[in-house]
Amino acid sequence: SNEPLKPHNPFDPSSSTPFLEKSGCCSCQRHTMPSYFEKQKIDSGFPDNKHQEVQFTVTALETQQITVVVELLHGFYYADFDSYFGSYNKSELQIHTPSRFAYGSESRKPLKDRSMWMGIIEKQTFDSMPLELPLNLPMTIDQYGRKHFENLILVDRPSNIEVGYDSNWTRIRPSLRDIESNNSQYDDDGRGRTFPYSVQDKYESVHEEELWWEIGDQTEVFPGQTMEKFSYLAMPYLPFFSNCDGYDSHISISRLL
Repeated sequence: SNEPLKPHNPFDPSSSTPFLEKSGCCSCQRHTMPSYFEKQKIDSGFPDNKHQEVQFTVTALETQQITVVVELLHGFYYADFDSYFGSYNKSELQIHTPSRFAYGSESRKPLKDRSMWMGIIEKQTFDSMPLELPLNLPMTIDQYGRKHFENLILVDRPSNIEVGYDSNWTRIRPSLRDIESNNSQYDDDGRGRTFPYSVQDKYESVHEEELWWEIGDQTEVFPGQTMEKFSYLAMPYLPFFSNCDGYDSHISISRLL
C-alpha cells in the first residue's frame, strides 16, 4: 500500500498502522558497519552526528545478494521515516564496475568485465623487516564480537561524498556543499549543519599481530575444511591507506584509476 504511515499513538494503538509481518525476515543477519555508525558524537545543536548526508560503499568480494535495511527505533518518527524513505525517497544508488584493466582487441576501448588490478602483501616481506601489518586488512567483527576474515563484502563510509560520485552520473539533487553555499535552502531551527567528517576505527579492532598469517582464513571451504594459513594476500584496494576522506578504509584501485 502507498498510504502514508500514521504516527504511533501509545494511548490509542488501534488508530496506528498495524505492524507488517514477513516470513523469513528474521533470518537476515546484519553486517558490521563502519565505526561512524556506532559512535555517537554530538554535533552543533544535535544529539548525534548523523544529521547530515551519509554515503556508504559496499565492495563485493564475491557474488552476493545484498539487502539494505533502514530500521526505525522509535515510533514517534513514523511520519518522518515514511517521508524520507517512502513518498520522498531521498536515497541514491550508483553501481561501479571496473573498466580500466582490460581492453577490447578491436575497439581498444575499456571493457567492463570485472577484471581489475590488485594490491598484494607477502608474509616474507614482513618477516624480513620490522613492519606492522596494514590497519585495513579484510577483517570484520560479527554481532557476537568475534573477529574473523571477511570473504563477502567490505563496507565503508567515506566522509567526502563528492569523491563517491561519478562525473558522468547525473545528480538528482544538490550536494551538501551546494546547500551550504545557499543558506536560504536550509533551515533547521537555527542549528548549524556540520559538513561530514571521518571517524576513526578503534585501534584494537583493526590491529593484527604476526600470528595473523598463521591463523589464516577460518572460513569453511568444504565441511570441516578451512583455508588455514597463507603466505600472501591479494586485495582489490590499497593496503596500509585507511581513514581516507574519500574512500574510508579501503581505497578501491579500480575506482582510483
